Amino acid sequence: MVRIIFWRVIYESLSFLKWLGLRGKRVKYFAYGANLDPRVLRGRWIEPFDQKPYFLKGFYLAFNHRVPFLGVGMGSIVPSEDRRVFGVIYEISYIDLIRLDCMEANTVFRRYLRNKFNDAEHGEVHYYISNTPGSELLPTTLYLGKILAGYSLHLGDESIEVEELKKTRTLEKMLSVDEPKFLFKAYGQKSHSLIYRIRKSYDCRSVKLFAKLISKPAFFERFGNR
Repeated sequence: MVRIIFWRVIYESLSFLKWLGLRGKRVKYFAYGANLDPRVLRGRWIEPFDQKPYFLKGFYLAFNHRVPFLGVGMGSIVPSEDRRVFGVIYEISYIDLIRLDCMEANTVFRRYLRNKFNDAEHGEVHYYISNTPGSELLPTTLYLGKILAGYSLHLGDESIEVEELKKTRTLEKMLSVDEPKFLFKAYGQKSHSLIYRIRKSYDCRSVKLFAKLISKPAFFERFGNR
């Protein structure tokens, strides 16, 4: 849990610096998931200076980012030469980019990695890709709805991309798993050993704490979102 507290302290500190007016240079960020919906960005105290719809070639959207809940997968992009993924290139402040590192669990946990590509028109663009991919995972109905809202806003309700995304199977609830393996890759060789039980109990409690904190705005976001 020390890592979780450390992660939260970083996030709170960055939000405090933003509240003080320290924004940094403007950078480009390619969003393809729930952040396509401006309401999600506003909820994270991010107001882009500019935004442009963009199709990134050589990737496709997949719900293969493993999270410590039964069968649930969050969005990531996967390389594929003959496909493309829709998203939006936002122009945001550098402080918001490193705040996004915290929101996407790149900071400390490295669950999403921040990469970048170069575009002739937009220059250097940052994006996130899963560092914990899994298989046979599905998005929740709520999560997919946020992505659909963003797709519909930028492409229209009757676009091919929206129609294809609507075919995605979903899960209604996020159910806890017996072995979340969030802070530990393994708990030990023997499931009946004391070390195994301690690590597993610690990990389960850590998941609950992290899930609670990542959904809770930073203290100074309350003032920025007014």
